[in-house]
Amino acid sequence: MSAVMLRCPNCGTTRATPGECEACHEAQVRHYCNNHRTGLWLKSGTCGQCGAEFGALARPHRASKHPSRRHLLQMQRRVLVTWQRDNRALAKHQKLTGQAGRPGSASKR
Repeated sequence: MSAVMLRCPNCGTTRATPGECEACHEAQVRHYCNNHRTGLWLKSGTCGQCGAEFGALARPHRASKHPSRRHLLQMQRRVLVTWQRDNRALAKHQKLTGQAGRPGSASKR
């Protein structure tokens, strides 16, 4: 899909060809660049800020090399929850079997 599209400034409907909006019939569609957070209304078919052109395919979004802070916190939470769950299961097992301490550290008699 193209980053620059023909869009109605009144209702937001997009069209493939210039002319009157077929949905609301209240305005002419105008060029609109969707590459920006708030979007930009353009005077021509080319965006002056990012260089996108009407009819050209939009560049695919690049993933960041570094994970976001939110993603890191989610991963930390998953690891912590897994660790806590495993520790509870180990403690329950030790209580049922009468073992104490870490696994593999049985006292030698």
